[in-house]
Amino acid sequence: QRRVHGESFTKRERFVTLSEVFLMSSSSGLRLGICVVLCLFVSALSKDLYDPLKSEVKILNSGNYDALIKRNRDVVTSIVQFHLPGDRACKNFASEYIKLAADMKGIIRVGAVDCEKDAALCEKEAGVIDSYPHILIIPPNPIPIQKYENQLTAKDLSATAVRFVPSQVAKVTSDSVDTFLTTKQNMPKVILFTNKKQTPLLLKGLSNFFKDRMHFGQVADTEERVVKKYKVKKFPTVMVFLPGPDGMGKHLTYNGEMKYDAIFEWLNPYAETFVQGGGFHVPTGGQPAAEPQAKPWLTQTVPELTKASSNDVCLKSGGLCAIFLSAGKPSDPQFEIMESIANRNKQHIQRGTPIHFMWLDTTVETQWVSDLKVSTTPAMAVFNPGKRKRFTSFSGQFTSEQLNGFIDKVIGGDAKFSALSDTPKFVDRAPAATGK
Repeated sequence: QRRVHGESFTKRERFVTLSEVFLMSSSSGLRLGICVVLCLFVSALSKDLYDPLKSEVKILNSGNYDALIKRNRDVVTSIVQFHLPGDRACKNFASEYIKLAADMKGIIRVGAVDCEKDAALCEKEAGVIDSYPHILIIPPNPIPIQKYENQLTAKDLSATAVRFVPSQVAKVTSDSVDTFLTTKQNMPKVILFTNKKQTPLLLKGLSNFFKDRMHFGQVADTEERVVKKYKVKKFPTVMVFLPGPDGMGKHLTYNGEMKYDAIFEWLNPYAETFVQGGGFHVPTGGQPAAEPQAKPWLTQTVPELTKASSNDVCLKSGGLCAIFLSAGKPSDPQFEIMESIANRNKQHIQRGTPIHFMWLDTTVETQWVSDLKVSTTPAMAVFNPGKRKRFTSFSGQFTSEQLNGFIDKVIGGDAKFSALSDTPKFVDRAPAATGK
């Protein structure tokens, strides 16, 4: 009757009609043929749109929805599609959704719920669905869930969803890099050196996955001091800085493709190696232990000598302290001279005693100025913090040539030292991050 009036059958009616024909058929051959058609039809109706073995789309159901979506809302952004396998719009959108899942792998979790198989879950999470596919963008808490109502393309959907992707990436500058590297000292640090202003999605995704196991930062190509210090030759460049016995140890440069999977595989062993020391210890009382103080001087070639840094860079470092004395923070040209001298002489050892290089602000540490008999700046002195405390001062022009000559005299045993009764006193102040 519907055929006569040009009307179409619903899927349910098609199935019932074929079933009735099957029951009314007396021929065994006809019944067998109809049986084959029924089987093929039922198979087509039940075929899943997404194969987890062939795509990055996660198949969601009542058993895993909470674990994969709800419990990860602290840092994970998710896209969930509620669909019907036989719906034409859902079928047409499937290839775009598979492309989206591949493009957003590691950055956004992309999942799908079959509402024929799990109608209760669809009703619980999506409510009344007027049309399919029904798509929800689920940002990290506390941002509310968003219903997606724009064009059904991977490009449009991703453009909407990426706005909700959080970032655990710190902006790192020449002034803050040493503090960044020595905060959470037992945790590996990852730095992206880039000529782009925005943080790439790839880095945001990695920072979210490795949250509390690795600390991520981004350095712009305009931060010339940092770029020069770590000999960055091209952009983008990714480096990982590993913890060492006394702070930051060696750093390694990534040489592979700038793709999420490749960088993830490169970083993951370092995250697993240091995960035990990366987080915060929670004592018996249940309160987190205080985070250790950052020690930016541990990564600086010429750190500032202060009360906070003194034991690490001088007093208990097991060597002589070559101190550049400056009225305030040295200028960049002065830092360059000091660094060149430090790099030239860092391998020189006198009777097994190394020389450590640092600078001191004479406008603050006045006791040091008095005890070392400093009359003008810039100046330089070498201090022996051993049991017999002694010092020798440089007299001459503040040039690389003359300062290197002075250090050579110290190393050669030709410098005249004067005795000190005790180590000069430091001023109590906030820890300084200055140095180079």
